[in-house]
Formats: sequence, C-alpha cells, structure tokens
Amino acid sequence: MEEEPSTALMRYKSAGALAQATPVPTSLPAPRQIPQSTLDQIAAIVAAHDKLTATQKKIGSQLLYASQEHRGIPRAPGVPDMPLMRSAVAIDAEGKTMVDIHAEVGDAVLARIASLGGSVVSSTPEQGRITALVPIDRIEDLAAMQEVQFVDLAALPASSAGAVHDGDTSGLANLAP
Repeated sequence: MEEEPSTALMRYKSAGALAQATPVPTSLPAPRQIPQSTLDQIAAIVAAHDKLTATQKKIGSQLLYASQEHRGIPRAPGVPDMPLMRSAVAIDAEGKTMVDIHAEVGDAVLARIASLGGSVVSSTPEQGRITALVPIDRIEDLAAMQEVQFVDLAALPASSAGAVHDGDTSGLANLAP
C-alpha cells in the first residue's frame, strides 16, 4: 500500500524538524578518575593471573580461588579478598563441589575422578562433558590430566524441581554456598 505523497512529505518534514530541535552536545563530560587503589588491585590480579601454571589456567577463576583458599594458599600480594567469588562455590560437608569437566571422556578420566574421591553424576562422551562431585582440594589434580581441557563450576539449575542427572540427585542435596 502506497502512502499519499502529502503524508510522506509531512513525515519527512517532521523528522527534519525533530533532528534540528535535538541539541547536539558540544563537549563530553570529564572522564571520572579511577582511584589508585583500584588500579593497584587490577594490576595485582593481572600479575597473579600471569603467574598461573598451565594447569591452573584450565580451571575457572572462582573454582581456582576457592580451591586455593580451602587448601590454605594465601592470595597473591595486593589481590583483594573477593567474598562474592567465594560465595559462588558451593562445598558440601565432605569438602566436595559440583563441577563441569570438558575433557576427552574415557576410562582414564572417569577412573581419575574416582581415585581423587569424586563421583560422576553424568557424562556425555559425544559432547566431551562430565558433571562430577569432586573434592575441592583435588581440582588441580584433575585439571592436570592431559585429557582435561577445562574444569569449572557446574551449571546447576536455579531450582532443583525436576532437575535430575542420570536419576541421581543425592550429590546435589547437600550443596550450599
């Protein structure tokens, strides 16, 4: 359906008038200064990351920090306490946490999880994924395997209603941040 020429002309003129009426800023607001203490903390975090081993770089940062803290390893100098990062890691009464493992799923990885005191909740070899309940202090041992590409916090559902991994939710019940 074609528009009447007079209607199209009025819309064109209206748009032009609106563009002329809209003020264009002639200057930008002054940039806010980042406090030196914040810059120092960022530099300390970057320096700490640069010192991570190849194995540690295969672990999600929240999980790595929680694992190190659980083992009594102090934060790097200048790195601030990050309670929000710690609170995201749920550890059960036995010191275990639910993790997603991206790996070449096979007997060696599954046996290693068991030997570390963990248990497999689900595995999808065709997707290279394992969800397991693993002792928090053994995460680096698991990540050290050549077959393991990455270990991170498990993506747990917001509600446990209807969420079942291979029919067994016993490992999920006792997790709390």
